[in-house]
Amino acid sequence: MDTNSNIMKIKAIMQHYGLNQTKMAAALGIPQTNLSAMLTGKRACGDGIIAKVQLNFPEINTQWLLSDDTEMIRKNRSAISGDITVTGNHNSHHRPEKAFSKTSG
Repeated sequence: MDTNSNIMKIKAIMQHYGLNQTKMAAALGIPQTNLSAMLTGKRACGDGIIAKVQLNFPEINTQWLLSDDTEMIRKNRSAISGDITVTGNHNSHHRPEKAFSKTSG
């Protein structure tokens, strides 16, 4: 997947959840400056970031991440609880207690 497509997907996810760069970076476990550089095209937004999205946003459809062929959010959410909490990675320097929480309506 090309970098521009990855950037567009990251922005779509941020918009969907109402996340700013700081909260999205925390959810992905990366410094906010790195995310900012990716979103402005100054830094590559490669497969590593997509892998972090898959890990931290399990409700995002993997097929959508890889190809755009389907909806962004999985239609069958049976494996996902109503409460979605993203906590970032295990790096204590960037690990928020809770980056954000969204409850399904």
